[in-house]
Amino acid sequence: MKNKIVIFIFILILLISPLFSISYNYKVKSMGITVAKAQFTERIDDKKIYLTTKTKSKKVFSIFKKVNNEYYTIIDKETFYPLFQEKNLTGNRKYYNYFYQGKNIFLSEAGMLHFKEKYITNLFALFYYIKKNKPKYYFEIPSISCNTLWKIKVFYNGTHTIDFNNQKIETLEYILKFKALEKFEKMKNRYKDMFLKEAYWNSSVIKLYIDRNKNILYKSILESFDPNLVLILEG
Repeated sequence: MKNKIVIFIFILILLISPLFSISYNYKVKSMGITVAKAQFTERIDDKKIYLTTKTKSKKVFSIFKKVNNEYYTIIDKETFYPLFQEKNLTGNRKYYNYFYQGKNIFLSEAGMLHFKEKYITNLFALFYYIKKNKPKYYFEIPSISCNTLWKIKVFYNGTHTIDFNNQKIETLEYILKFKALEKFEKMKNRYKDMFLKEAYWNSSVIKLYIDRNKNILYKSILESFDPNLVLILEG
């Protein structure tokens, strides 16, 4: 009887656990042409948030590098700061990062790095924080990308109506601007790591359009090289 109860509970956990996971599918467009697809998956337990982001080229264009990337981030549920990050770029080796929040320490494939900033975010954790909390004020936050420290300035820009599947959706617009806190060389071409390299190194602005009532990112614009890249939620 006990064995049957244990098996029943195990099956019940397997059935219920997907309810705590949700995925959003996006098109990545440039000049109106879909150049890639992206998928954001969120899973939440009692203490942590697990974010998986996948991007894959649909076709190869001169304006967009071939990509087949996967990013994985673990976030502390209370603070929304990242604890761990992994990325795999187009079949290359995986890169691991460990965030020791509050201890001025960051561990990467380059070794142990020390910063004066005690708390550091990454782009995925920041996106999630903005989408979840919808802050209606300006703030700055230190962030890291490819072992380089940055400051991200986040501007709340009010409500904006966008067209989505022949419907008018009320969204909140956020503008993200990037400033390097270390010396770096600006890239001359697009890069396959569009989330953790090009977004920082090349962009002057990232714009986010988030549903004012729900935790849904409908649209994002990456203003790096001309033409811009636009992330649009699939209907």
